[in-house]
Amino acid sequence: LRSEKARKSASCNKNPHRTGQKGYNRKRLDWIKDGRLPPDAALPISSSSSVNSSVTSNVNRVRKYRSKEWILAHQVQNKEGKWEIDPNDTEVVEIATKALEYIAEEEKGNLSFEQGEDALTKAIGKKDHRGRVKGTGGMVGIKKAFGPCIRHSRSDHGEASSENYESIRASVKKEFEGELEKRVEKRVAEALQKQLSTLLKTGQLNSISTPIPDDLHLNDSARVDLDVSATRTTRHIIVPQPRELKERTPCRLALEEKVSGNNIVVADGMVQPSDGALPQHFTSMKPGHYKVQVDFVYDGHVDDILPVPTGDGFTNLGGALGSFVQWPIHLVIFEDDEDCTSPPKKKSKSNVSKERDGSSKKKTTVLAAQKKTTDLPSK
Repeated sequence: LRSEKARKSASCNKNPHRTGQKGYNRKRLDWIKDGRLPPDAALPISSSSSVNSSVTSNVNRVRKYRSKEWILAHQVQNKEGKWEIDPNDTEVVEIATKALEYIAEEEKGNLSFEQGEDALTKAIGKKDHRGRVKGTGGMVGIKKAFGPCIRHSRSDHGEASSENYESIRASVKKEFEGELEKRVEKRVAEALQKQLSTLLKTGQLNSISTPIPDDLHLNDSARVDLDVSATRTTRHIIVPQPRELKERTPCRLALEEKVSGNNIVVADGMVQPSDGALPQHFTSMKPGHYKVQVDFVYDGHVDDILPVPTGDGFTNLGGALGSFVQWPIHLVIFEDDEDCTSPPKKKSKSNVSKERDGSSKKKTTVLAAQKKTTDLPSK
């Protein structure tokens, strides 16, 4: 009956060793004799003899040799007399292969283990049971094998949390803001693209009522005019009808004054045909923009920021003089447009436009005493 219970208990063992009746302790001596283990792998001697100084402590010995002894304990002699793990025992072969790799990495200094962990536990994928440690022989507990656990006080955890709190908070905040900005930009682009597609299909220039969430902030690249009604909960996006231009057309270029919200004329230019080729520094055309050549910059607006920076690195209006830029449709004013919210200033005598279409005629200079604000012609 007792032997039957023993056989049943043994059948439940997972990956049993092949040491037989000798077990790990007596088999370890055989491994040292035949050179499969070094002499310092022997168990520590309890007496204070000279031999005791030549062997490692039990804790260091377990950490250093337990994984190797577990592999040796699962080896059998093949027909050629060599020791190896049975190839049919695939799980043991896999564990042994991983353990040897971890041992090699640890010896090179590329890998370190936590408390209660070594190459074998990492290869198996879980730590040993606290009551008994694998590959040691006998009832060796985890404290005896790996030493006492290093415990951290609550104050230690509190100090670590306090030190890392601000950095973690800043990291989470930055990640959240970045994700929110991406979502907002995507929603704005989709809304504008939908409105422009509708206008191009219908050929109408009307105000299209589109609900926009209150938390939606539009950046400069997606700026639109918002008509907010005090009695309505919706906002209206007003998108101008783009003209189908077949030739270069004179125009005036305006920018939105941030304080008053008025459109201020800042330059003269030429709108290029819609089907014209893009300049080399244009990667692509933004929706709702004209391709414009800046011919003249009005006095006091040389340092104004361009709506869309050029591919050459210019960001201000003066640097784009004589170059092609992208300009929002609603800020391009043609001669037959009805009005402009703010008239341009007279052109400075120092700001002389470049020649247009091969013409040698230049802008005439104006005396400083005669400079004054003039109104744009209106119908």
